[in-house]
Amino acid sequence: MRGILIVVAFALAALPAWAQTKDDNWRRCGSDDFATAIGGCTALIQSGQDVDDAYCSRGSVYYKHGLYNEAIADFTRSLAIDPNSTECLRSRGQAYEKAGQRDKAIADYRAWFKLESPVDQPEPREALERLGATP
Repeated sequence: MRGILIVVAFALAALPAWAQTKDDNWRRCGSDDFATAIGGCTALIQSGQDVDDAYCSRGSVYYKHGLYNEAIADFTRSLAIDPNSTECLRSRGQAYEKAGQRDKAIADYRAWFKLESPVDQPEPREALERLGATP
């Protein structure tokens, strides 16, 4: 009987996590608190909801906290799903740049440049120029 009560107690304690909606998880994913944001983004990924955006968002959380390798891994996962995400290409390029991986940063910035409309090209062009590269 005691074993059953323990199982029920753990199940009830986990209930709020099960009850999180997609909107709740996106709010958590956008939190300024590292653990909350990672938890919200991870919940979205595990639930299969907006997986490419959730990976990109979680990568941004890692990037913001200086965890560049983790950020690059999540940006790469997102780009495997949506290779035309200019936001993720920009972000991964920035993470590569911060991690000292200049050639990979340039490759992402060039891909980003090619996907942007002519009006939006100054930002990727500036990133490339900063690294001494051309589009």
